[in-house]
Amino acid sequence: MNWLSELWRRLMFTFERRRFDRDLEDEMRAHHEMKTADVIEAGTSPEEARYAAQRTFGNTTLLREDSREMWGWGSLDRLWQDLHYALRILANNPSFTLIAVLTLAVGIGVNTAVFTAFNAVALRPLDVPEPARVVQVGRSTEAGFFSYPDYAYLRDNNRAFSELAAAGFFSFSMTGVPAPPSGSQSGLAGSVGFSFPQPLSGKNAEPVAGMLVSGNYFNMLQVAPVLGRGFIAEEDDKPGAHPVLLISENFWERRFAREPSLLGRTLILNDVAFTVIGITPRDFIGTVPVVPAVWVPLGMRDRLEPGTDLLHDRSVVCCRLYGRLRPGVSQQQAQAESGALFTRLQQMYPDKEPRSKGTLDRVVVEPGSAFGPPDEGFIAVAVLVLAAVSMVLLIACANVGGLLLARSAARQKEIAVRLAIGASRGRLIRQLLTESTLISILAGGAGLVLAWWTLHLLMMQISASLPVQWAAIAIHLAPDQRVFGYMLLLSVLAAVGFGLAPALQASKPNLTSALKEEGAMFGGHVSKSRLRDILVGVQVAVSLVLLIGAGLLARGSERAFGVDLGFDYRNMLLFEFRTTGAKQDQAKMLALRRRVLQRAENLPGVTSVSVASRAPLAGGIRHLSIGLDGRPLDSDRALEALYSLVTSDYFQTLGIPIVRGRNFTAQETRDGTDFEGAPVIVSEATARKFWPGQDAIGKRISFGAPADRLDFGGEVHPRSRTSLVIGITKDIRSMALERFDETCVYIPVSRTFGGSILVRTEGDPKLIITALRQELETIDGSLEAFIFDFRAAFSNQPAFVLSRIGAIGSTIIGVLGLLLASVGIYGMVGYAVSQRTHEIGIRMALGAHRSDVLRLVLRQSMVSGCYWSRGRFAACCRSVADPGFPFVRTEHVRSAGICLRLRFPGIGVDAGRLSSRAPCYEGRPHGGAEI
Repeated sequence: MNWLSELWRRLMFTFERRRFDRDLEDEMRAHHEMKTADVIEAGTSPEEARYAAQRTFGNTTLLREDSREMWGWGSLDRLWQDLHYALRILANNPSFTLIAVLTLAVGIGVNTAVFTAFNAVALRPLDVPEPARVVQVGRSTEAGFFSYPDYAYLRDNNRAFSELAAAGFFSFSMTGVPAPPSGSQSGLAGSVGFSFPQPLSGKNAEPVAGMLVSGNYFNMLQVAPVLGRGFIAEEDDKPGAHPVLLISENFWERRFAREPSLLGRTLILNDVAFTVIGITPRDFIGTVPVVPAVWVPLGMRDRLEPGTDLLHDRSVVCCRLYGRLRPGVSQQQAQAESGALFTRLQQMYPDKEPRSKGTLDRVVVEPGSAFGPPDEGFIAVAVLVLAAVSMVLLIACANVGGLLLARSAARQKEIAVRLAIGASRGRLIRQLLTESTLISILAGGAGLVLAWWTLHLLMMQISASLPVQWAAIAIHLAPDQRVFGYMLLLSVLAAVGFGLAPALQASKPNLTSALKEEGAMFGGHVSKSRLRDILVGVQVAVSLVLLIGAGLLARGSERAFGVDLGFDYRNMLLFEFRTTGAKQDQAKMLALRRRVLQRAENLPGVTSVSVASRAPLAGGIRHLSIGLDGRPLDSDRALEALYSLVTSDYFQTLGIPIVRGRNFTAQETRDGTDFEGAPVIVSEATARKFWPGQDAIGKRISFGAPADRLDFGGEVHPRSRTSLVIGITKDIRSMALERFDETCVYIPVSRTFGGSILVRTEGDPKLIITALRQELETIDGSLEAFIFDFRAAFSNQPAFVLSRIGAIGSTIIGVLGLLLASVGIYGMVGYAVSQRTHEIGIRMALGAHRSDVLRLVLRQSMVSGCYWSRGRFAACCRSVADPGFPFVRTEHVRSAGICLRLRFPGIGVDAGRLSSRAPCYEGRPHGGAEI
């Protein structure tokens, strides 16, 4: 029970500390008086007796500390003392405290902002109750989608999930509501080089991005509408169900100005009248990265696209699955049960399985996430960005370290006195680190507020830049425990980073010179302070690395527009339209397309018009299963290839040369439904892959839909058992900017096929856009149309987005680091020069000119920084020339010129020149007196 009594004693000491101190003082006074009385009895005078008693009694301060150590919480007491003293020191120097906290807050804030964004995208769970129980059920195939019958089977037969829901994106066409004016490419996104498709017709039709979800979707997420109600079972997949929908609060505000009467109102989507029954919470993204405008029951898909049989056709994949685990069921158990059920499905419907042996199609259960699990490329880019912003923190730490170094010189007598009366060096270092930690924690709190405010403002600007027809962006940026932990870690690391070196140097002064207030800083020579030179060098080197990286990334994002695509994208427009009249017959649709094509061809300045199912760089990737040399598709040698349905003038419009063979003739084109025996043209890469070392011309192939296929607006996948290769085209980059397509098969269709319309112009494409808008309004007001040039296609590519955002971000980071470094270098060099006033006075008294002193200061300030930056330049080039930034190239001559321009007339020169001017002016009048 000794530990209990000791604990009680320490607790009593904590609560009655004043009484203990008073008793201790009384006891020490009594002992001192007793000792004094003994010495007086020995014949010593009272005054000498008091001195003798004091010498015998010892250091009273040390005795008090030892007594408190025995009675109280030693480490906690010392920590409290250090904190109390640090607060007093910082409060007595408000200007120093404010500058140090703000400088460090910038470094911590930038790092926290980047980590907050990474956390929101890659680490944060779904914003729903009990998110750990929500999982995503996918397939290991490329698409990862399920058909509706497969979903229904898994939903009805599983025991691991309390709810299993399905969801998929869908683009609706809304009519009957006055369309908003089409906005120009303005705002933050437009100002930095991104552009978006522009709606052409705006009288009646308006595209709306939404979700098709099963009726139990909101029950699975346990999220209720803020107004109205959710879906019920009778409104999901029951024949003849009344069409209903939910609308997001974001779309309600942006599109309908929060109209109170919207509930119960009818909205026309794809020619189907839907009743608005509820409004989902603001910024509710569910299981997708953006905020859908509307939520429609999945069972309504067949009514939105007549002619489809989604609810019963097992070959049409349409949706992803999300489930909420039952209490006590683990993710591994759900994986095992779902896998067993899916294996049973595969056995029941073997004809729906992938035709190629070796294709592993299995169920994958992963934690629920709106953005999905981050891949290696995303992680690599995130690490690179975090490394870049950590350099800003490094500059801030060096900056504050220089301030502490200069401030320690003013405290050298205080430190010397404390060492002289018995304080240990470790105790002093701990005290100085406590001050640094307190500064860092204050800066961390300010940095967290700065990060949240900056991200919030940035997200508002980006959202305002996007077209109103797009789904709203709502990334949850509120800090959570990971962000707080990261901020705290940065604060501790920063405290050690900028406080340790000054504390170590400040705790070993020359006591003799310090107590006499003589000598330079810490009793040494200021001009030879290696720590100061290191801090200056770190800031110069890191700033150069950041600026060089910004320049390389900026040139890389511009280089994307000069990359060889394999086709001529200049003066090209991509035009897509559809009619909202879902019940129109085929004859009327063909007539409408003929009118649109004829009007487009007759516009002044249009040189060529063609049609394709998939325009280059416009998304909508389509695959075919390929059988070579007449072999059936279900053989072991079935392959896959990209395909595009094109008209015969497609290659002329895009400027894609046919290197061998011939083009399609008008008689060989098909109507988009029957392709049996249709000739094909393949790319050079396809010929090399399928017939290595052989002539592809004259080869026969068969093709059909892959087992795991995606529908594109009701488009029928082409099929043929006997097709002949009649031509070979040059390879192009139609999937992504960073690489040529590995395969591509072109299949002929007629001009009335319902695909994208490609328009080549002679002059400015903007003039054609205006003319097209006017023509469409006269043809049919119910047309929903979009148009964009291929520069917009560039700006939507991930490679361009990464390079451009990287360039913008690194430029901001580089300029921020440059400003911090300039202020820090000015402060450190200015203080060092002021401490060398005696030396400068002697030099000028002996005949040195002002320019000589300037050169001396600048040379000493910049040599270390330029030396350090030389080694880091190559590392910077290697880091940005990464697969995530494919258009960055290390141009050594140009970059060396940038480096030389930045080194000497840049950061340190201006800061050093400013900081050295005052001593130069003061040196001549005071130099003689100083001697």
